[in-house]
Amino acid sequence: MLLGAVLCLITAFIQSVSYIFSRIYIAKNGSAFGLAVYSQLWIGIFSAFLLPFLHKRFSLGHDFYSDWTLFGIIFTILLGQVAFFKCSREIEASRLSSLTGLKLVILVGMCFFFQDTTFSALKLAAVCLCTIAAVGMNFSGTRISLKGGIWMFIMLVCFCECDILIKEMISSVEGENILTRSLGAVGVVYTSCAVVTLPLLAFTHRSTRLMMDALPCGLCYFAAMIFLFVGFSLVDVVFANIIVSSRGIISVLIGALVSHWGMRKVEPAVGAGVWKRRLVMSVLMVTAMALYSFSH
Repeated sequence: MLLGAVLCLITAFIQSVSYIFSRIYIAKNGSAFGLAVYSQLWIGIFSAFLLPFLHKRFSLGHDFYSDWTLFGIIFTILLGQVAFFKCSREIEASRLSSLTGLKLVILVGMCFFFQDTTFSALKLAAVCLCTIAAVGMNFSGTRISLKGGIWMFIMLVCFCECDILIKEMISSVEGENILTRSLGAVGVVYTSCAVVTLPLLAFTHRSTRLMMDALPCGLCYFAAMIFLFVGFSLVDVVFANIIVSSRGIISVLIGALVSHWGMRKVEPAVGAGVWKRRLVMSVLMVTAMALYSFSH
């Protein structure tokens, strides 16, 4: 459990960095759709390099359930990515990173209603604390547009369903060990996503410069997924998401640095009071992690 928590914490840090890179790309090039396509292609390229080393140690299975699980993961990843980059145009990186903590409420609801998962009072208290922290960070800044809110809801639902399906895939595939199964799942899922994404190049402005501009975001996201998939194999999806919500704290710190460096298009300047309130909400997230850990 401790190793799983550490891996999810590393995921949170890398995701926070990827949010900054996505904001930089959009500020420079203005296309959320282009970033979604190019970054997904980079992730697919990196993932494809995993397959030659794992093809004899990993077996996904080709039954109806396995095929539909893979299809569901690909669909929710791609739609979630588009929604995420649409959000990036409407919401600054630190707030978007923190607001994804609202994903926990949706995730718990889906696990409860569709998977008959039960949660103790302590676990529910941890989820509530994390949600309050996310909402508190939102209210500590400027308002979110209706467009940004809709895209954020689509993103959260897609990512929740994706997490559940990934957990099921890792649990059902055959492999030598946890690492092999997790890396194999990353390789198959994101190589498949890249193949599906290729035709979308016809609807983007194609250039080598845009592809290279998306490299930092794609690389960070790929690295984050490796740590996250292994983390999913060690802890349940709700606990993993509570730990990953620590990116709210990390993003507050990174956002403060970026704003201090004068990158106003990436992270607009706000008053000291706003950053203090965001920090208080981040402490609530840490408390939520401790409560959920204690409930085990």
